[in-house]
Amino acid sequence: ENFDVDNFLQDHRKSGKLETMRDDLGMYLKLLRSAMIDLINRDYTDFVNLSSNLIGLDKAINDLQAPLGQLREEVMQVRQALDDEIAAISTNLNDNLKIRERKQSLHSLQHVYKSLKKLSSILSMETFMENPSKIDILEQAAIELNQLKFHMSRCKSDISVDQEKKSTELENLYLNCLNELFLMCIHEKNSNLAIRCLRIYLTLDKITNAEELVRHEVVRPLIYNVVNEENLQTDPLGLQSIYHRLLNILNVELKQLLDITLHPERISVKGFNFLVNSFWTEVEEKIEQYIKSIFAPGDPVLFHKRYTATLEFLTKLEAECVTTEILMTLRDHPQYKGFLKKWNLPVYFQIRFQEIAGHVETTLAEPVSPDSIKKVTKEIVNELSEQCVTYLKQVSDIPRLFRRTKRDVPTKPCPYVKSAIVPLANFHVDYNKIIPKTVILWLELTLSSLTESYLLFVTDVLTSVQKTEESLRRLKKIRDKSTGILPSESQGTSDDEKIRIQLKVDVDGYANMIKDLNISTTNIHHLQELIDAVEAAVKK
Repeated sequence: ENFDVDNFLQDHRKSGKLETMRDDLGMYLKLLRSAMIDLINRDYTDFVNLSSNLIGLDKAINDLQAPLGQLREEVMQVRQALDDEIAAISTNLNDNLKIRERKQSLHSLQHVYKSLKKLSSILSMETFMENPSKIDILEQAAIELNQLKFHMSRCKSDISVDQEKKSTELENLYLNCLNELFLMCIHEKNSNLAIRCLRIYLTLDKITNAEELVRHEVVRPLIYNVVNEENLQTDPLGLQSIYHRLLNILNVELKQLLDITLHPERISVKGFNFLVNSFWTEVEEKIEQYIKSIFAPGDPVLFHKRYTATLEFLTKLEAECVTTEILMTLRDHPQYKGFLKKWNLPVYFQIRFQEIAGHVETTLAEPVSPDSIKKVTKEIVNELSEQCVTYLKQVSDIPRLFRRTKRDVPTKPCPYVKSAIVPLANFHVDYNKIIPKTVILWLELTLSSLTESYLLFVTDVLTSVQKTEESLRRLKKIRDKSTGILPSESQGTSDDEKIRIQLKVDVDGYANMIKDLNISTTNIHHLQELIDAVEAAVKK
């Protein structure tokens, strides 16, 4: 359908000549005609039947148009009727819903009138607080107050402004009575009544009200005379004393509330956090308000003392958090984070750093005294000696290497010799360019000390080898006499001789390594004595 002769020729004109393309298309046309004739001949009967079957089809189609149009009209009428019925049903349902809501609203409004009247009657008793069963009355009134709120939420469109105002007044009056009773329970340490009051707060969803009440009416008066500038300046312990008194308030005055709300093993009322929301918030606010001078880093000594006391106070406060949840609530509280940020530690660090740097610079500017050099020399020599002497002690393991092992005659020093010199070589590389003469002096003193120790270790080994050799010789003579065998000369190098040779090789290697440090061996005390000792042992 979309074939275009001009476009086809434009696209293929570069592929070949037009005469060649014409000839090719002509041949292809002949093939198509031939194929079409073959197809008609092969399916001739089908072609004839198709033409006969199509006769009268137009008339049959036209005859169907009228019935189908009528059927379409009937379907449209049925659909319209159904839509009308659905709309009518929806309207009726909406009307019924409004009627039900209206009935519900009026029903709730009736309950509102009854609840308002009942609450007014309960709370208007002149001797309410003197009534011994006032807690029972408050629990009953709490249920009524909850019902009042519930029904008021369902008849908002019918309730009058006066009724809303009266409801608010009754709720405030009720909370005043409950608050007064709760405070009395706290002051009188009446745990049972306090638990019942807290459950009422919980029932009314007034947890925040209870926490704020304790904060303003209990905590605030107690800390009023504690957190102030006068106590901070006059008390010998200063801020530490203030923190101690605050913890005492927490552990004495608020212990009852903490016991009945926080401790899992004897918990009675959940959901309250007087430790964080009542005690800490008020304490932090008053510290920031009345003794904010503690955050000043001008006097670094005093600042450090107060900061340390504060951390100790916070640690003890966190110890009162009996569960991980309460501890995280305290640490995540905005006032807790803000309180820690008020301690200007970067400024304190700068002040301290300047003081320390000043002392260091002054000390470095002063001429070094001979006593100081002696002390430094002693410390460095001792430190280097301790690092090296451990390896030299391994000389005592040489006899075990050659006893009954058939080792070859040694020609190389044992690894411990190099290990003993490595710390000195590293020290020489690190500091020789800075203070070369002093480094050489320190290395000579260190090597003299090490050589003295090495001489003792080698002497002990030679003495032990000699004793062992004499013991073996006596045992051999006794055995030869008992068997009647004439003593024969030993062939090859004995184990004891190998031990002495190894010692000499080690000592020679030790001396050569000292020379590699550019240190004269003549300045090393006991080194020649050590060399003579191993040479004499080998010549025996």
